[in-house]
Amino acid sequence: MQVDVRVSANSCPCIHDWNEDGKKDLIIGEIEHVLPDTGNIRVYLNFGTNAVPFFRGYQLMQAGGGHLEVVHAHPAIFDLDGDSLKDLVCGNENGFLYFFKNRATNQAPYFEVQYETLMTEDSVFLDGYTNSRIHCTDWTRDGDLDIILGGQDGYVWLCENVTISGGALNRSVTSVPGHFRIIMNPVQHVASFSCMVSVSDRARLCIYSISGRMIDEVILPGAHVGPHVVQWKIPLDLCAGVYFAVLETRNAAFIEKVVVTR
Repeated sequence: MQVDVRVSANSCPCIHDWNEDGKKDLIIGEIEHVLPDTGNIRVYLNFGTNAVPFFRGYQLMQAGGGHLEVVHAHPAIFDLDGDSLKDLVCGNENGFLYFFKNRATNQAPYFEVQYETLMTEDSVFLDGYTNSRIHCTDWTRDGDLDIILGGQDGYVWLCENVTISGGALNRSVTSVPGHFRIIMNPVQHVASFSCMVSVSDRARLCIYSISGRMIDEVILPGAHVGPHVVQWKIPLDLCAGVYFAVLETRNAAFIEKVVVTR
């Protein structure tokens, strides 16, 4: 049975494949809980298709084994800390941004009740003043995810990500213009790279999370000398975030940032 999607007030929707089945689901924050519910972030799973979504009802988002409630909740789902697990960042009535870290998996996220309030590099809270709402994208096109922050005062703020990442890769890599580059960035389904192979040999493309964990690889058996285009098909269960693509050949390794959006 299909249901009408309606919350109490102040509906704040976002689209995300919550259960990693390849179909877009609907996540909605609302002003506060309405009895008998005791939480106010709803997850509507899609039982239809991406072209024709079909919702039967909702479940309430959990934190610490109970229902999660943030007044005037505005949820956003993305991998904030670069561990390849989707996290929850929530705008709210007081204008701050609350970060709930995922302690489980992408298919079945688990959030602690304790949250972190996001700050700038100068230890100033990110603040939309009232009823903060956020969107995450690589606004500055520098290979990492930035936060677009709005609030009830009508202003829109760009919170640029200045985190220095990639130190956990623990390998000798280089960036040489023309040898290895991503053709288009950010990406959603397929990432394409152009590369120049200088020695006929087996090569491989490795994908790493910011924490240095290898999450995928593409083998290029018997790559001949000259230009190549290598494609990485992004797994459906990989959450949005920043990753590193490393092209490894017999005598060199090259690196590029990849921003995955959903």
